Amino acid sequence: MRNKKNQQRSRTVPLRNYPEYRAYGGAKSRCNNARHSAWRYYGGRGIRFKFKTFEEFFKEVGKRPSKEHSLNRRDNNGHYELGNVEWSTKAEQAHNRRHYTHKVRHGSGVSKHKKSGKWVAYLWYMGKPLYLGLFNTKREATQARNSEMQKRGLRGTDQSRKVPANSCIK
Repeated sequence: MRNKKNQQRSRTVPLRNYPEYRAYGGAKSRCNNARHSAWRYYGGRGIRFKFKTFEEFFKEVGKRPSKEHSLNRRDNNGHYELGNVEWSTKAEQAHNRRHYTHKVRHGSGVSKHKKSGKWVAYLWYMGKPLYLGLFNTKREATQARNSEMQKRGLRGTDQSRKVPANSCIK
């Protein structure tokens, strides 16, 4: 009797070892656990995990097709719920994401940084961005960029993009 029970136990694999269960647990944790490192992108944005059981979740998504597939929400702003989850590859998921930037662009080479409220000046030099610094006003950032372009002998110091001294933009 005891031997038979041990044989039975050794054949059963815990759910936590299945990729579908790990996807279920990960999504649930991202939405419900404020201590999860990605919570702010899921639960913090109001995305909820609406599956009550793993069985309900598995019935909706089925078995993972391959190791290249991971869980995806069809509507990126929607909840983890019936009709909105599927298995997708990274390439497919790349088309389904939020577009976010922490900079507000104001012409070529000058941007306003949302978090600090300061102006960023940069230029592209030899195929790479060259960071010129943070400035308190748009005028200072534009002057720094134009000065750097002249120093390097680059064309395109567009006078029409310079902010006039009497401008009210700060």
